[in-house]
Amino acid sequence: MTVGRIAGVLSLMAFVAGVLIWLRSEEIRTAVNIQRLHHEEIAIRREWWSKQLELARLKSPGAIADRVAPMRLEVIPPHREDPMGEDHVWAPIDD
Repeated sequence: MTVGRIAGVLSLMAFVAGVLIWLRSEEIRTAVNIQRLHHEEIAIRREWWSKQLELARLKSPGAIADRVAPMRLEVIPPHREDPMGEDHVWAPIDD
Protein backbone atom coordinates (compact mmCIF):
# COMPACT_ATOMS: atom_id res chain seq x y z
CA MET A 1 0.00 0.00 0.00
CA THR A 2 1.19 3.44 -0.70
CA VAL A 3 1.36 6.28 1.77
CA GLY A 4 -1.60 8.00 0.08
CA ARG A 5 -3.82 4.96 0.49
CA ILE A 6 -2.80 4.53 4.14
CA ALA A 7 -3.53 8.20 4.81
CA GLY A 8 -6.89 7.88 3.05
CA VAL A 9 -7.84 4.78 5.04
CA LEU A 10 -6.75 6.38 8.31
CA SER A 11 -8.68 9.58 7.57
CA LEU A 12 -11.75 7.52 6.63
CA MET A 13 -11.46 5.55 9.90
CA ALA A 14 -11.08 8.80 11.86
CA PHE A 15 -14.16 10.22 10.13
CA VAL A 16 -16.20 7.07 10.88
CA ALA A 17 -15.02 7.15 14.51
CA GLY A 18 -16.04 10.82 14.77
CA VAL A 19 -19.47 10.07 13.31
CA LEU A 20 -19.93 7.16 15.75
CA ILE A 21 -18.99 9.38 18.71
CA TRP A 22 -21.39 12.08 17.52
CA LEU A 23 -24.23 9.54 17.07
CA ARG A 24 -23.62 8.10 20.54
CA SER A 25 -23.69 11.57 22.11
CA GLU A 26 -26.94 12.36 20.29
CA GLU A 27 -28.41 9.08 21.54
CA ILE A 28 -27.48 9.93 25.13
CA ARG A 29 -28.80 13.49 24.78
CA THR A 30 -32.09 12.16 23.38
CA ALA A 31 -32.41 9.57 26.18
CA VAL A 32 -31.88 12.29 28.80
CA ASN A 33 -34.50 14.47 27.10
CA ILE A 34 -36.99 11.57 27.00
CA GLN A 35 -36.40 10.92 30.71
CA ARG A 36 -36.95 14.61 31.53
CA LEU A 37 -40.19 14.65 29.54
CA HIS A 38 -41.35 11.48 31.28
CA HIS A 39 -40.83 13.07 34.71
CA GLU A 40 -42.63 16.20 33.51
CA GLU A 41 -45.54 14.05 32.30
CA ILE A 42 -45.79 12.36 35.71
CA ALA A 43 -45.80 15.75 37.47
CA ILE A 44 -48.52 17.06 35.15
CA ARG A 45 -50.63 13.94 35.70
CA ARG A 46 -50.29 14.33 39.50
CA GLU A 47 -51.37 17.95 39.25
CA TRP A 48 -54.31 16.99 37.01
CA TRP A 49 -55.43 14.27 39.45
CA SER A 50 -55.14 16.75 42.31
CA LYS A 51 -57.32 19.24 40.42
CA GLN A 52 -59.86 16.52 39.61
CA LEU A 53 -60.03 15.58 43.29
CA GLU A 54 -60.43 19.21 44.34
CA LEU A 55 -63.16 19.72 41.73
CA ALA A 56 -65.03 16.62 42.92
CA ARG A 57 -64.76 17.81 46.50
CA LEU A 58 -66.09 21.28 45.61
CA LYS A 59 -68.98 19.83 43.58
CA SER A 60 -70.16 17.51 46.35
CA PRO A 61 -73.59 18.41 47.74
CA GLY A 62 -72.24 18.74 51.27
CA ALA A 63 -69.55 21.21 50.24
CA ILE A 64 -72.04 23.25 48.25
CA ALA A 65 -74.43 23.32 51.22
CA ASP A 66 -71.58 24.47 53.50
CA ARG A 67 -70.69 27.31 51.14
CA VAL A 68 -74.32 28.38 50.66
CA ALA A 69 -75.34 28.20 54.35
CA PRO A 70 -73.68 31.52 55.39
CA MET A 71 -75.42 33.27 52.48
CA ARG A 72 -78.85 32.30 53.86
CA LEU A 73 -80.24 31.63 50.41
CA GLU A 74 -83.60 30.02 49.91
CA VAL A 75 -83.18 26.73 48.18
CA ILE A 76 -85.97 25.60 45.90
CA PRO A 77 -86.10 21.89 45.15
CA PRO A 78 -85.29 21.04 41.54
CA HIS A 79 -88.25 20.53 39.25
CA ARG A 80 -88.97 19.99 35.59
CA GLU A 81 -91.82 20.96 33.41
CA ASP A 82 -94.12 18.22 32.27
CA PRO A 83 -94.82 18.12 28.53
CA MET A 84 -98.49 18.54 29.44
CA GLY A 85 -97.70 21.79 31.31
CA GLU A 86 -97.67 20.56 34.94
CA ASP A 87 -94.65 21.01 37.22
CA HIS A 88 -93.36 17.97 39.09
CA VAL A 89 -91.05 18.26 42.08
CA TRP A 90 -88.23 15.77 42.07
CA ALA A 91 -87.52 13.64 45.09
CA PRO A 92 -85.08 15.38 47.46
CA ILE A 93 -81.49 14.17 47.41
CA ASP A 94 -80.28 12.82 50.75
CA ASP A 95 -76.62 13.38 51.65
